[in-house]
Amino acid sequence: MRKVKENQLRRVYIAFYKGAKTRLQVAIETDIRISSICRHVDRLKRNSQIKIVYIGICPISKWSGVEFLTTNLE
Repeated sequence: MRKVKENQLRRVYIAFYKGAKTRLQVAIETDIRISSICRHVDRLKRNSQIKIVYIGICPISKWSGVEFLTTNLE
């Protein structure tokens, strides 16, 4: 089970590295449940490996106030 979580974390990290995205966009792209995405984002935040680029409207759900995140810290 631990290996599955580490593999998911790696896939989530790479998905966010490609560009600023919402959690929902990454969930759809990686086929990982949104609850797991949120858990991985929390872990990345604790380790200072992800940052909020901006807050806007999700292109999928159309919700406002959504975080666009990236693991590319440059």
